Amino acid sequence: NNPLRFKNEILSGLTVAIAQVPESVAFSFVAGVDPIVGLYATFFLGLITAQIGGRPGMVSGAAGAMAVVIKEVMDSGGLYTESDLEDKELISSGPDKDPLADQADDQRLEYLLAVVILVGMLQADDQRLEYLLAVVILVGMLQVDLPTQLLMAQAKGSTLAYSCRAERISKLPSPKAFAGVCGLSVYVKLIPVPVMTGFVNGLAVVIFLAQLQSFQVDDDEAMFNQYDADRDGQITRTEAETQFSTAYRGLSAANLAKEMNTIFSETDTNKDGVIDIEEFNADEDHRIHDGHDDLVRWLELDEGELWMMAVMISLTMAIMHFLPRLTTVVPSSLVGIIASTIFEHAINRTAIGLDTRTVKDMAPVAGGLPTFHIPDVPYTGETLAEILPVSISLCLVGLIESVLTLQLVDEILGDRSDSSGRCKQECIAQGIANFVSGIFSSMGGDAMIGQSTINVKSGGIGRLSTTFAALMFWFFILAASSVIELVPISALVGVLFMVVIYTFDWSCLPLMA
Repeated sequence: NNPLRFKNEILSGLTVAIAQVPESVAFSFVAGVDPIVGLYATFFLGLITAQIGGRPGMVSGAAGAMAVVIKEVMDSGGLYTESDLEDKELISSGPDKDPLADQADDQRLEYLLAVVILVGMLQADDQRLEYLLAVVILVGMLQVDLPTQLLMAQAKGSTLAYSCRAERISKLPSPKAFAGVCGLSVYVKLIPVPVMTGFVNGLAVVIFLAQLQSFQVDDDEAMFNQYDADRDGQITRTEAETQFSTAYRGLSAANLAKEMNTIFSETDTNKDGVIDIEEFNADEDHRIHDGHDDLVRWLELDEGELWMMAVMISLTMAIMHFLPRLTTVVPSSLVGIIASTIFEHAINRTAIGLDTRTVKDMAPVAGGLPTFHIPDVPYTGETLAEILPVSISLCLVGLIESVLTLQLVDEILGDRSDSSGRCKQECIAQGIANFVSGIFSSMGGDAMIGQSTINVKSGGIGRLSTTFAALMFWFFILAASSVIELVPISALVGVLFMVVIYTFDWSCLPLMA
């Protein structure tokens, strides 16, 4: 009934969808999973929490706080090393098998999906958790009963009511068997102001630091020199075998020979038996790059790309700052992104020639439909004992960040009403969303303070904005990836720098002085 409100919701949702793509890709790299795993997570988290979350306008997706914990599962030196997985007989060497490192990455992803599903169970409401536990018991994945006293002494006999699209759905009794972690949200009103200040300032710093990697590029020469032991400008088969044997000590001789044959057949384009720096850099499939750690360097002051990035970051920030003083017909962040994209492709690349990186340079965005997938792990008590600690960590990290982000959005919108009910509802939504993410092969996530700030500052204060953002995000992955891949990283850095300025509580600086 309000055309202006409708327009603001749609445009702010579009802005969020565009900005979420590179963030989801970046957090996927932090977690150690393929970008599509993080992109799927952002879609499922965004869509489900948009429908039943506790705070309309709050955006959820693959988030950095959870990605740091997830890395413990996916890292080769973390929870599941190659030797651990080999001892469990989940991976094995053989001339007809993939390298152990590749098998191990696939198996770690299976464990990660199990963790995400368990996180969803821990976050969900008591009644839903009992239902999910029944399902999980059938497949033998979870056989545990936690006493109510450990989580919330007052959960017994309580009721929970929540609404979806302003419509009352149900009242769910909380059973005794398992108290939902989300019940702790009733205590959010006890959070003191200094804690909230520390939270928003800490997140602002984290968002700012995450953008600094945009000023780094691959150090191809240093990576090449990891192979080129004699510094003659060429990588021989012996040098490559030495590097791979060091990086992947579990590789059998047969698998090592198989990998070397593949690498040299694909990378040695002139077939002279060695790989030079040009062939090394042109290795689009990154076959040889699997044998070393990625090394990066900072852009230097004499490089034109750095200065062109600074120009586009400043352009985006200036538009976001000054345009709202002239008009609020369209979100200033969206205008900034469009303006920088036009400048990059119509002016910079055609007339100036100082190309900067785009979303496509980070990782391909295109993907297909996710498929239902039950994690392929041993459903035993030993597995549960291994994944339960990290599941609890993810659960608490996700819920704490989501509840505090909800409080921050309330503050931005000037909502002084009691947030206990909204927090409970948000916990339910986060749990369901993470459970669904896990069974559809994605990494899970929580509320995203940066995107939530962009959304509400752009006028997206209802469920329409976040729903449209999730659907547009999915459209980008399925059909419009070529368009979103044109957006320069500099434009998104500029948007997030303004988010840092909006998020940081500058009033605390005089107190520190």
